[in-house]
Amino acid sequence: MKKILFGAARDLDKKENLYILADYLLRFVTIAIRALGKDSPKALIDLYQYLLDL
Repeated sequence: MKKILFGAARDLDKKENLYILADYLLRFVTIAIRALGKDSPKALIDLYQYLLDL
């Protein structure tokens, strides 16, 4: 997964790579926002798992 992200970041001129990077950033931000809300413990675990999966 790291290979995909860093490859996408390196080749941002390709549109599909920009979409891949934007998708991962959107997921990260969504989970981080949930971590601030009432669903904190579960969201923090999800965030930790998401970062481990990268």
